[in-house]
Amino acid sequence: MKLPALLVAILLLAGAVVPANLPENSRFREPVYVSDLLDVCGEAVNELDSPPTQANATNLLKFGWCLGWVQGFFERIGEVHVQARFEEMLAKKENRPALAPGLADKAYMNICLPPDTRVTDLIRAIVKGLSGSRNLQEPKNGPVKNVLQKAYPCPAGAEAAKPADAKP
Repeated sequence: MKLPALLVAILLLAGAVVPANLPENSRFREPVYVSDLLDVCGEAVNELDSPPTQANATNLLKFGWCLGWVQGFFERIGEVHVQARFEEMLAKKENRPALAPGLADKAYMNICLPPDTRVTDLIRAIVKGLSGSRNLQEPKNGPVKNVLQKAYPCPAGAEAAKPADAKP
């Protein structure tokens, strides 16, 4: 029991010391706008393509934040598709019309990821799709959904409401 507590204490102390030693201009700030996201996830792509020989604390924070944020996006897309499929099955069983997904979820329903998609694939698609964007000061979520809809469109017709790996 003493060893896990010691490890937690060391990690907490290291976390408090490392950011304090960073120069003021290199502190990590959570991305809010498209430009911020391009900076953070662009660095993640750089780290994926050519791992550095020395770790830079700010770049590691950028990489970790981007990876975690895109993982959350990835899971939300899957969750919305599963909820829609479940609602469809329940409505069929109860002999009633299926409820449409909520307004916030409609954009996710138009993103159909192949079953073998990885988070790193999404990171690359987001950076590629947002590069050259004219709306760099726009909040990041809407443009990211638009980019992923273009990168991973759903098949035309009735299949658009089903996940890519749904069985007929």
